[in-house]
Amino acid sequence: MAPNLDSRTDAELTPSEHSRQQPGFEIVNDVYDLVGLLTSRLITFKYGDHERFEEFANWYASANIKRIEFSRRLEGLNGNAVQAAKLAEELTQFIEISVDPWLCKFEEVRGNDG
Repeated sequence: MAPNLDSRTDAELTPSEHSRQQPGFEIVNDVYDLVGLLTSRLITFKYGDHERFEEFANWYASANIKRIEFSRRLEGLNGNAVQAAKLAEELTQFIEISVDPWLCKFEEVRGNDG
């Protein structure tokens, strides 16, 4: 655990509506969960039961680079809930805009093959 965990609530840290009374340490913890979610989706994509990974390999490489970047930034937060809230918004946006649509597209291709 980070020694300087922030105990302020989300309402004190950011105007975000997602968790108005969430303590700062929970915001930091949620970002760890988001990075884990992204990692899990990429692992499932890479090692899933399919034969057409090569067609999507460039996308995977780009997404994995972003995952590594998010992981490094998360490790550098040192419990800063304000920065964690910003990182959570950026990470959520990346997953919703860049990852989920590609995974849906990939699943459609897989579904059409079988």
